Order: sequence, then C-alpha cells, then structure tokens
Amino acid sequence: MKFTNKEIEYLKQFENNFNTAIKHQYTRNIPSKQLDELINIYMRVTDNPNFKLCKHCSTNILSFIKTLGKMYFEQIQLIEENKEKKNGKVRKSK
Repeated sequence: MKFTNKEIEYLKQFENNFNTAIKHQYTRNIPSKQLDELINIYMRVTDNPNFKLCKHCSTNILSFIKTLGKMYFEQIQLIEENKEKKNGKVRKSK
C-alpha cells in the first residue's frame, strides 16, 4: 500500500527525524501524540493491525522511525520519478 497525499504531507515534518535515524542511527524526541499518529499511518499502510511499539524503548522507536522513513523516502522517490516522466524529463541513474 501507499501513503495518501494527506499522510505524505504529515510525514514531511519528520524528514529530519527519518534522515538522522537512517544515516546517523539516532532520532530526536517525537511527542507521544505524534508518535501515535505515525503508528496509525504505519499500521494502515502495512495492513498490520497488530503492530505494537514500546514508546518507552528508544531502540524500538529508532527502529520504527528508520523503517517508516525508508518507506516514506521510497514513495517520495517514486513520486519524483513519475513527475519527471510526465514532464518528459528522464534522468539517467548514475
């Protein structure tokens, strides 16, 4: 499944968290209410209603943010590639 446009807009505010989690193995604190929303988005996209996240375990949160971040950046990349194809610009990968 894919993120909706509304979810993409919501997730944009966490790009910094996703980047630092994926590239530097840490993330800044995410308030519990926002973390709950991220969990809801993840459960919808993965179709996993039984997903559990221990919000008191920093290792568990980091792993979750890395996973969600990878999913987010993959979809953003697909969106960008589709925009380029529609505009007639095809980038060659290096």
